[in-house]
Amino acid sequence: MKAIADKMPSLYESNRGKPMPSLNHGIIQANIIILIGSLYADKYRVISELTTKLDEDKQVPYIAIYAKNNVHIRFNARKDQISTNEVPLGVIEILSPPQNFAELVDKSTSFFASGVKSYWLVVPPVQTVYVFSEPDEFEIFSKLDVLKDGQLGIELKLGEVFS
Repeated sequence: MKAIADKMPSLYESNRGKPMPSLNHGIIQANIIILIGSLYADKYRVISELTTKLDEDKQVPYIAIYAKNNVHIRFNARKDQISTNEVPLGVIEILSPPQNFAELVDKSTSFFASGVKSYWLVVPPVQTVYVFSEPDEFEIFSKLDVLKDGQLGIELKLGEVFS
């Protein structure tokens, strides 16, 4: 009976439509948020795990990048949000062990159709990031590179992301 329960999706997985993040995933996600948040604090607000409504579709990007002036903290609990209709400028997805690479590449199409300018796909096992500027246009950066996102004007040393 336990084997069947172990294969059932958790509440997290059911609500977000993706697997539970791993240790590596969590570290890399935190590193990206800290780096973009500190290097580009005057320009962007970086938000993790916020449900984003794209047309008829709901997505929960691991990391979403918004223009700083478009997203504000609401300290009144009644005005806080668990989802947004605001389309992010950039989306960053991190491949988790049970996920399918092609599935995440396909996912970029709905983000671009909604107005996202940049979509990153981080692949931890090979310390690589694919930066898409359109569904079929991308550059590949590895651990020793400086990632350069021309759409958002972001540059990150990937050695710091994968450390």
